[in-house]
Amino acid sequence: MSRRSLIKGLFILPLSFFTSPKAEAAVADPLKQDFTGELLTIGEGEHGFTSSGDQSLITRVKLKTDTIEQSVIPIKWGHLIASIDSNRLLAAGYKSKTLSIIDRKTFKHKKHLNLPKGYLSSGHFCTGERQLYINLYPDDEKYLHETGAIGVYDLKNLNLITVIKTPGYAPHDLELLEEGLLVTSVLAKKSKKGYSYYANQGYLAIVDVKHGKVLKSFNPQINATPTHLGVFDKDNIYVATNQFISINDRELLQKHLAKENSFFSPSNLEYNQKKIGVSSPILKFAANGNRIEQLEEHGDVQRRLLSFAINKKRKEVYVTCGHSNTLLTLNALSGKVKRSLSGFELGLSNIQGVYCLPTGVLGICDTDQGIILYDPTTDKVLRKFDVQLNMSTHLSWTL
Repeated sequence: MSRRSLIKGLFILPLSFFTSPKAEAAVADPLKQDFTGELLTIGEGEHGFTSSGDQSLITRVKLKTDTIEQSVIPIKWGHLIASIDSNRLLAAGYKSKTLSIIDRKTFKHKKHLNLPKGYLSSGHFCTGERQLYINLYPDDEKYLHETGAIGVYDLKNLNLITVIKTPGYAPHDLELLEEGLLVTSVLAKKSKKGYSYYANQGYLAIVDVKHGKVLKSFNPQINATPTHLGVFDKDNIYVATNQFISINDRELLQKHLAKENSFFSPSNLEYNQKKIGVSSPILKFAANGNRIEQLEEHGDVQRRLLSFAINKKRKEVYVTCGHSNTLLTLNALSGKVKRSLSGFELGLSNIQGVYCLPTGVLGICDTDQGIILYDPTTDKVLRKFDVQLNMSTHLSWTL
């Protein structure tokens, strides 16, 4: 079956259609669990990153029935899909002009959620009890805003309430620390040559939504940009940083290949963009603190740090490293690496999204092919869904 035929329209297939021999053995394991809820992920549309068309592929795995659904929606460069209430899902694309509201029952695009004039989606959003928060990039082609912002929406009717300006250039990820209090990561500007991001320009900010102001901001002073966040609690906030080099920059490429002397596993997306991630640190800070801790790097695997997952009970933080195909497990309180696991051992070639289910089992997705359920306590792959994802990024879960 071709990629073109796979992703036209909505289709539902049984697990047996996707299951590999390894997954069949895992399902037969006596430790097999019964799962509930749905795993959600989003990738590029039918024509991939270089397409001029605005479309993305969304995927849903219903864990109770072992069925997979996919649909194409009209936003470009899909980055995150997640539930915002019992009836609606929301999908955001990187630098998309609108977000997509998806009917949860039909798993199809229902309508667009418009953004304030002069802004684009960062690809990230989160919800509070009554409000929806969307990170906004300045649309550099319109020159209406020099910096990004957080859009605050009414969660019920999705009307825009206010816009809160953020420091630095463009806020990317955001997490709710408590009702009315957000943490956001702010990207550095991109460079036209050399490293992809200018050094020492990224920020982390704590935002008081109720009063519409930034309470404090941090500049980590590193040759990388803050990107994604993992919040264990207000005293233990984790930050992925990233830096890239062009595959055409032979001098920088040789410098890092010689220094790291290791296997690069860039996804098709980054290869199409002609860039490769170099090793970057994980940061850790407290919302009430005044300094950022730069954690010791674990060898050279921290290349294109992407998704975080949190296990409160085990006091563990998980983070994926896309360009080394690695899953790191950190002690949530100290930040020390407890384990480094290759995605190849899990049957994945380029891990991207990770989510910790209430049971402690991890959902992990590849960028292009496959979603698994992995139990870190037994080190077993419990299920594998061998589904085409087409440049998927983050993974979420909902009941």
